[in-house]
Amino acid sequence: MQEGESLGAEQEEIRLGEDIVETVQVLTGAVVAEDAELQEKKAVSDMDRREEPVQPAVWEEQGQASAKEEKLAEPEQALAGRNRSWGRSPLEALEALQLEMEPMNKQARRAQCRLQLRISKRWKPYLELRGNIIQDIHGFWATVFVNHPGMSAMIGDQDENMLSYMMDLQVEECRRRRDFCKIRLFFRSNPYFHNRVIVKEYVIHITGYKACHATPIRWYPHYACEACGLRQQRHSPNFFNWVSDHHCSGSGQIAEIISRDLWPNPLKYYVKSKASQEESHRRAGNE
Repeated sequence: MQEGESLGAEQEEIRLGEDIVETVQVLTGAVVAEDAELQEKKAVSDMDRREEPVQPAVWEEQGQASAKEEKLAEPEQALAGRNRSWGRSPLEALEALQLEMEPMNKQARRAQCRLQLRISKRWKPYLELRGNIIQDIHGFWATVFVNHPGMSAMIGDQDENMLSYMMDLQVEECRRRRDFCKIRLFFRSNPYFHNRVIVKEYVIHITGYKACHATPIRWYPHYACEACGLRQQRHSPNFFNWVSDHHCSGSGQIAEIISRDLWPNPLKYYVKSKASQEESHRRAGNE
């Protein structure tokens, strides 16, 4: 009886030990599996992070670009809708818009004036040297004026002879309060007038150059009557009338040619004359 009870107790202890071992194995397997799953998830996360490392920066750049585009589009949208929001006629809307643009126009003119002053300062020593060199070339300006296609028809024999005494030319433009141009012509001693310097000033409008001031010509007595007769005879635009009568026909046209074309580079018209003379001599030699 006691032996049977002892055997049953031993078998019970064996079964209990087997259950404990089985439970430990199950728990261990679950922990291992869970740890493996966590490792796998971590590996996948690291891989994703490595594959897309710049995505946040790209999104940030795209966001900044979009914000810039929206900011640039704001004035355009505002201007596009302003005419409708004002409820005005197109002419009234245009006048109001032009008033808004005026401060920007003034700012642009001031900037242009500052730039022109800087350029003039840099040009000054070169222009002075150019003037000194030209004074040693007899008849330089007469040749330049005669060869210019816009001036040649305005130059007669009397004009060319008068221009042969011209030593130098200076042009000054100012854009502070208004567009302004001053032309100075320097002459050596000549049989026509006392003046050594003749100054002619113009205001520059959209429509062209408008005369505003000129140095009076002091003719020599023996030439004064002839000069008066020439002014009355020659009504078409010409250099003589331009020098002697500031408000003559074509005065602004001549001033614009001198300021915009002859003054920046007179050499090309002087060289043109020399080239044509050499060509004529070459043809005469071949004949």
